[in-house]
Amino acid sequence: MKNKLYYKIKKFFLSLTLLFAFVVFANIMTMLYVSKINNKNLKSEVLNYYIEKNVSYDDTSEYLQKTYYTCGPAALNYLLYLYGVNTTEEKLATLSKTNEKGTTLLNLKYAAERCGFKARGLKANFEYLKEIRKPVITYVKGNHYVVVEDITNKYVSLFDPDPEYGEIRIPIKIFKEAWNNIVLKINTKPLVMR
Repeated sequence: MKNKLYYKIKKFFLSLTLLFAFVVFANIMTMLYVSKINNKNLKSEVLNYYIEKNVSYDDTSEYLQKTYYTCGPAALNYLLYLYGVNTTEEKLATLSKTNEKGTTLLNLKYAAERCGFKARGLKANFEYLKEIRKPVITYVKGNHYVVVEDITNKYVSLFDPDPEYGEIRIPIKIFKEAWNNIVLKINTKPLVMR
């Protein structure tokens, strides 16, 4: 009688262990599948670059965004670095009132002005973007800021603060598909602060 009870208890715990292992395995597989879907969606939200990476010999890694929502301050930090201003993404995030929803173009403009530059946000066409003095910040895919440094007949050279990219070069066609026709440009001559 004791042996039958022992085997029933043993069989019960073995079944319970197998069920637990199956549930854990199913959860892991679900997480991997969801992660794969989310990664595909994230990739489609950025520029889907046909990239030529590391188009510069300068180390720009310190200007890559530190959080998923600070691309605006990181882009402004890089732009100001190109004009000789030493600041930080964190300071610019504070000045531009960045939160987990991101940064508005107007607040990026105010942050640039607080750093001593006259800034102007505008809607523009690609021909205008080609002609104006660069670098400028552009808004792409409705949720991301990048710094356009140069435009040739075939390519747009830009700095994308996303840690996956940095300084890259993409075909004009790809850039045009992603660009929202919004530009933030700053005067290269600093304002006199009073």
